[in-house]
Amino acid sequence: MKLSVGLTIYERETPVLEAVFGSLRGQPWDEMVIVFDRSPAGLRDHVRSYYANDGRVKYVELEGAPGWGSPVPGWNACFAAMTGTHLYAFSSEVVHAPQNVEVARRMMEAEPHAAIFGKCLCSCGPERREVNWGGQAPGNLLVDAAHPRPLGFIWAAPLDMVRHVKGMDPGFAAGFWFDDDDFMFRLWQAGLDFTFTDDISGTHLHHERPGLETPEGKAGIERNAAYMLKKHGTLHPLQGLQKVASYAPGRTTWRHL
Repeated sequence: MKLSVGLTIYERETPVLEAVFGSLRGQPWDEMVIVFDRSPAGLRDHVRSYYANDGRVKYVELEGAPGWGSPVPGWNACFAAMTGTHLYAFSSEVVHAPQNVEVARRMMEAEPHAAIFGKCLCSCGPERREVNWGGQAPGNLLVDAAHPRPLGFIWAAPLDMVRHVKGMDPGFAAGFWFDDDDFMFRLWQAGLDFTFTDDISGTHLHHERPGLETPEGKAGIERNAAYMLKKHGTLHPLQGLQKVASYAPGRTTWRHL
């Protein structure tokens, strides 16, 4: 197995990036693809300096107007640049537990037809409401084995399946949200089982998203919602999966019928 880790960066504070990169130090990845998605020159220079002596790291630079935007072009560029057999992908704000990459390798070797999703908490604390679990879990819990959500905070999969579904749908790139729901649903449709494990875990360093509260941001959400409904007839196709679910302490698996 050759494991490509990947992330996309628009604009991040230096301490955030160094915490993320530091958490991956010493972990057994073979290649790292970093996509600079319209990133400021100073940030690009800092990242290149951080990895100046590591020949396993490669960079993709996307040009365009500055500003927070859709992750779709960046992720598709990341997938295209990877040369591994498998990927380990994550949000650029996630600080990883030290065993993550090794566990992901073992699980993908044991489950070659599965996508693996790790546990992730927001650093904002349990009193916040990143996710409304109806009082059944802390509000800063983004995903874990007992609360499975197949999203892109920390996940791993065979790269050939990502390319089989042609990555993320560029039709979502003009707006906001729903791109990852559609992407993971199509990976499921292509035959990947999903495993959610607490043996892989991380902390998502909190940041606000003020752009989504602007008229342009709200219009972008509405635009992608309409596109999602046109494609799937629902905003949440993953909730209606016909599947065989199994449970063990710290692990949930969804398999195809």
